[in-house]
Amino acid sequence: MQKNNHQLALTPSSDALSKMDPMQKRFLQLQKKIENLQKKQIKQEKELDSCLHFYINHVLPAETALQSALQDRIVLTYDLYSEKKHFTSKERKFIKKMLLDDLDLLFNLCDSSLISAQVQEIFSKLSDVSFDQMLANEWDDVKKEIEANLKEEGIDIDLSGIDFSMDPETIYEKIFSSIDPSAKTATGESKTQSKTKKQKELEALKQLQDKSLSSLYKKLAKHFHPDLEHDAQKKEEKEKVMKKLISAYKSQDLYTLLQLETQTLPSSCSSLCQEEIKLYNKILENQIQSLKQSNNDLVLSPKYAQIQKFYRESQMGFYIAQAACIELNEDACIVKKWNEKLKTKDALRILKNATLNYD
Repeated sequence: MQKNNHQLALTPSSDALSKMDPMQKRFLQLQKKIENLQKKQIKQEKELDSCLHFYINHVLPAETALQSALQDRIVLTYDLYSEKKHFTSKERKFIKKMLLDDLDLLFNLCDSSLISAQVQEIFSKLSDVSFDQMLANEWDDVKKEIEANLKEEGIDIDLSGIDFSMDPETIYEKIFSSIDPSAKTATGESKTQSKTKKQKELEALKQLQDKSLSSLYKKLAKHFHPDLEHDAQKKEEKEKVMKKLISAYKSQDLYTLLQLETQTLPSSCSSLCQEEIKLYNKILENQIQSLKQSNNDLVLSPKYAQIQKFYRESQMGFYIAQAACIELNEDACIVKKWNEKLKTKDALRILKNATLNYD
C-alpha cells in the first residue's frame, strides 16, 4: 500500500497542496463540497422555518378570515337564490355559477373539515354529487395518479387503504410503508432477477464502505468514549462529541467522521493509503449526491406541508407567501363588504345587478 505523506487538512498550505496527487486533491475537494452543501441546507432550513412562521402568524389568519367570509357569502347568496320567484331563469343561471365559483375557491383555500355542514349541503344541492362523494372522487384520482407515477418507476403499490381524511404526515408514512420491496420492475422481472453486473459491483462497494465506516467509527468511539474519562468537564465534552459521532455513523456521514478524526487524531488522517483515499472518495461522492437530493426534497417534508404550495413553481416561496397574504386580506375585505350589502333590504336588487356584470 502506498502511503500518503502529506497532511490532508481541509485547508492545506500551498506547498502541501502542490505535493498532492489528483486523488488526494479530490479528497479535499469533496469534503469542501459537503461543507458547502451542509451550509446550504442549514440556510434553506432557516428560510423554510421563517416562511412557516410567517404563514402561521400572518397567512393562516388571512386565509381563515377569507374562508369565513366566503362561507357567509355562499349562505347569504343561496338564501336569496332559493326564492325562485324573484329571479329570471337567466339570472338564476348566473347566480348558480357565482355560487359554484365561490365553492370552488373555498375548496381550494381550506381543508374540507373546515367547511360548515350548511355549505356542504348547499354544494350537494347545486351539484350532481354529494359533498362526501366529491371528496372521495378527488382522492381516488390523486391515488390513481400516485400509483401510475410509481408504476413508471417499476414499483407496484396499492393505496386503497389510505383515506382522504388522514393528515398529510400519516398519508406519507402509509404510502412509503405500502411499497412492496419485492415489487416487479417495468419489464416484469423481479428486482433480484434483474440485477446487473454494475448493481452487484455497487453492492460490493457498499459492503466495503460500511466496513470502512465501522472501522473509523470504532477508532473514534474508543477515543471519545466518556466512560474512559475521569475528568468531569472533559467527560461532559466527550459525551456531546459521542452523540455527534453516533449520529454521524448512523447516517453514514463520512464528512463529519473525518472532521472529528482530523481534529483529534491528525496523524491517522495524514497517513491514509491510496486505497483508503479512493474508497473515501467514493463514499464522499455518494454523500454529496444524498445531500443534493436531501436539499432538493427538503420543502417536501411533512413539516412544511402548509407552505409547499408557495414553492411549487419557484424557490422564492417566502415572497410568494407575503404577496399571497396581502391578496388574501384584500379579498377578505371585499367579500365582507359584499356580505354587508347582502344583509340589507336592497339585497335582491344588488344580486340582480351583479348578474349583469358577472362573467
